Amino acid sequence: MTSLIGRRLGRYELRAELGRGGMARVYRALDTLLQRQVAIKVLAAQLSLDPEFVRRFEREASTAANLRHPAIVTVYDVGEQDGLYYIAMEYVSGRSLHAVLEERSTLGLGYAVSLLEPVARALDYAHGQSAVHRDIKPHNILVDRDGRVLLTDFGIAQTPDSDGERLTRTGIFMGTPEYISPEQAEARRVDGRSDLYALGVVAYEIITGRVPFSGATPQLIVAHAQLPPPPPTSVLAHLPGELDEVLAKALAKRPERRYATGQELVDALRAVAMRYGTPLATREQVAALSEAAGAPPVPPIPQ
Repeated sequence: MTSLIGRRLGRYELRAELGRGGMARVYRALDTLLQRQVAIKVLAAQLSLDPEFVRRFEREASTAANLRHPAIVTVYDVGEQDGLYYIAMEYVSGRSLHAVLEERSTLGLGYAVSLLEPVARALDYAHGQSAVHRDIKPHNILVDRDGRVLLTDFGIAQTPDSDGERLTRTGIFMGTPEYISPEQAEARRVDGRSDLYALGVVAYEIITGRVPFSGATPQLIVAHAQLPPPPPTSVLAHLPGELDEVLAKALAKRPERRYATGQELVDALRAVAMRYGTPLATREQVAALSEAAGAPPVPPIPQ
């Protein structure tokens, strides 16, 4: 896709690229009608020729637009111009949790609770609406300068109206291998407990600085489907032993053995933090994570 900066799609003037993936690019744009900043997600031009991708892209807009929650990025509009399909959504002034972890590595238990509680509540709400995200990962968790944490990108969400496809006919894998549930790894239909497994992987990464499994996609598929995750204390020996139990339950191979809701997982993490006197990150400390390198350092949580 050639650069679209400076171009208008409908009433939106694209100002700067915010990020890109295999299926789309995201731009900061000006809504010239309402005079406000928005984020515009544009489907890759080559995929716009494929009705299957267009259908999924439009379903993302519909799914997200019908999920009204303070921790889910709001979708405003969807459209097409000159063969380019786009979604207009709330602009989040900050950065992704993935960018934070790339820069800061381990954040610890206190940050894990504060960062994941809004996401857990958003997922519990979405699951109550029969929507399954299917791609929970740090890239899709945004931290803004006000200390809000928001969930975005329902591009492969499963809803009652979706056909439940696991692979596109062009063979693109559904989900991100480091964060997929055993059900996804085995190409089975999933429910909300699959998202909660992925949330457990994100918790593991925030606390230890690494994901439970790494390697090429075939290795990751086997690992998530068959292998027990390394206990967090085997990664960082100083961690409380109770975290091994909490994350083992979150990452159980059988969905019925996991936490029933995201809030239950967060409550279990909070209980460990309280037992060991680990303070939770404040809103101000979470907000500081939105600043990139070169900005003031993240305030430490007192130990």
